[in-house]
Amino acid sequence: MRTSNKAVNSKNINKSFVRILVTVMVMLLVSSLMVTININTSFAASKKKAKAKTSTISAPEIEAESAVVLSASTSEVVYSSRKDRKLQPGSTVQLMVAMVVIDNMHDDKEYKNNVQISDAVYSAGTTFPSGSNVKVEDLMYTMLMSGDAESARALAIYSAGSEANFVDQMNSKAQQLGLVNTRYTNATGEYDTDQYSTVEDTAKIAKAAYQYGAIKRMSGESSHTVKVTDGGGDKKITNTHPFMTGSDSYKGFKGGTYSKLTEPEGKEVFLAYVTHNDMSLVVVLFDEAEGKSAEDATKLFDYGFKKATQKVIIKKGVKVGRVKVKHGAKTRMKVYTSSKGYVYIPPEGSDSLVKTEAVIYNNVEAPLKSGDKVGEYRIYVANELTGTVDLVVTEDDKVGWLPSYIYISNMMTVTICVILFVIFLLLVRARNIRRRRKRLRARKHKEKIREIARQRLEIEEDRRRRNWTYR
Repeated sequence: MRTSNKAVNSKNINKSFVRILVTVMVMLLVSSLMVTININTSFAASKKKAKAKTSTISAPEIEAESAVVLSASTSEVVYSSRKDRKLQPGSTVQLMVAMVVIDNMHDDKEYKNNVQISDAVYSAGTTFPSGSNVKVEDLMYTMLMSGDAESARALAIYSAGSEANFVDQMNSKAQQLGLVNTRYTNATGEYDTDQYSTVEDTAKIAKAAYQYGAIKRMSGESSHTVKVTDGGGDKKITNTHPFMTGSDSYKGFKGGTYSKLTEPEGKEVFLAYVTHNDMSLVVVLFDEAEGKSAEDATKLFDYGFKKATQKVIIKKGVKVGRVKVKHGAKTRMKVYTSSKGYVYIPPEGSDSLVKTEAVIYNNVEAPLKSGDKVGEYRIYVANELTGTVDLVVTEDDKVGWLPSYIYISNMMTVTICVILFVIFLLLVRARNIRRRRKRLRARKHKEKIREIARQRLEIEEDRRRRNWTYR
């Protein structure tokens, strides 16, 4: 019976061992399957993620007859649709007007000059009454903010004597910018079959125009009050650009022009300049469907900022040198890049084609405010200027004392004065020391003479006492 019990126990142990072994094998098999599932899931997810990264960005559908997205930071054409088609430029011509007016100025004081609104000027619009007087600066604000034709004609006649002469200068400026598909016949943007441009040329004009600080500042204002003398009081001018006044405003909007063409009816011209993450894009739409400009432009900006090449060549806030400031409390100030600088190299090009240079102006005068432009960081690709970054000062500089006219700062003036005063004190001290030494030598000389005389008297006295005589 004992032997039989042992056999039974042995069988039970073997069965238990088999069960445990089977359970362990099942657990290992399940774990293996789970790991495999996890690996496959992760791989699938990574493939999906990689696919998302490499997916192409689809260009938006728009209704404009002609359109372009130009990177003002790199000169890259990010998007275009019939970009070389010659069409009516509308009030976008006023960016060229603004550049030529500024180019013709002797200095910034001209902004305060009064311009009389003649009958010929008044015939272009009714913003300002005939016979009234408006400052050049106010006319610029009105033109750039609202596309006012009257202001454009007034500026043209003021700047060149006649609108015809001014138009010649506009065409010369276009040639200087290398624009071969642009021709002007008037300064207002009025419909004329002989006046034309392309969206690409117009985008290049905008890029050049917004290098002018005054144009960039004025066109981006939401409103401006114009002082009108002899004309019924001041006028408040409101920016009419859809990105400024409408619900479809684009964050970072800097300026632009917008107008409705008189012929053909129901068409619009649109231009906007937007900066995001230190990259600037220009969108131009010609012959756009009425009421669609802001919507299509927003699509193009969204597409452009995703598609544009954003290769950084220089970071923001990099010190590139010093600027000499005439008549400033500080006559030498550090200069920094105001934003990132980007470069676009065509697919067939290489990094060796890129060259840069920091150009610091040599005619800078005080006062200066932090952020004032004092130069440009220029980026060239194949010896062609493709982008610029403003060089700015990062501190204020007030008008200095008289020596600052010859570039001697207030601090240097104080230092020189202190040094001269110390030198003066040293000279006075040296003179006093020489005088004291001279008096001391004279006193010692007198004392020596008295001592010699005293000694001689003693000798004579001694001789008389001894009754010594000499034969």
